[in-house]
Amino acid sequence: MKRAIIILNGRMSYDNEFYKKYIKKEDDIFCADGGSNYAYELKLKPKLILGDLDSIREDVLNYYKKEKIKFKKYPPEKDKTDTELIIEEVKKLEKYNKIIILGGLGGRVDHTLVNIQLLERYKIIKFVNSKEEIEFLENEEKILKDKKNKIISLIPISKKVEVKKLEGFKYDGENLIFERGNSLGISNVVEKNEAKIKIKKGKILLIINQKKEM
Repeated sequence: MKRAIIILNGRMSYDNEFYKKYIKKEDDIFCADGGSNYAYELKLKPKLILGDLDSIREDVLNYYKKEKIKFKKYPPEKDKTDTELIIEEVKKLEKYNKIIILGGLGGRVDHTLVNIQLLERYKIIKFVNSKEEIEFLENEEKILKDKKNKIISLIPISKKVEVKKLEGFKYDGENLIFERGNSLGISNVVEKNEAKIKIKKGKILLIINQKKEM
């Protein structure tokens, strides 16, 4: 199984060096509309460009057409965002163990909030930019490797989340209760090369800051 990278038209933090290191040669690239502008700047060739195509630059559109990249056009007025449409398109392929979404955070607030909610519906996805990565956890154990000194936060989605164990962090604990609207899970620090989060019951967002605590 391999990774799919979806590039959206949101804010990419303008850190091309981060994305050049993060995106691997073996990753498959997909773009939602204006996300293809970023792909072009990063010298990537998407397998598919999807959307109403109102945000893609003309020079980028012409270049990818010349390269015979596949396009799938939708009308501007539709019941789903380009983000959700391209997630569904990639999921149909059933060949990826993780779908990484770039450019999905930091733009319009309404789009950012909807994108974060999509994490619960499509558990295979993760949002990443040069500042942080966000994924959804539910009733599971998550092992963090090679994240030493990074700051993590746990944000409850359920009204109450039972965390059986936090291990390998500055603030470890067992049988913890995280409640929605409470700031208990903010700004913990990974102190081991391998750290564990064991969710006994409930839904929670895991946010990992890319910058390390000094």
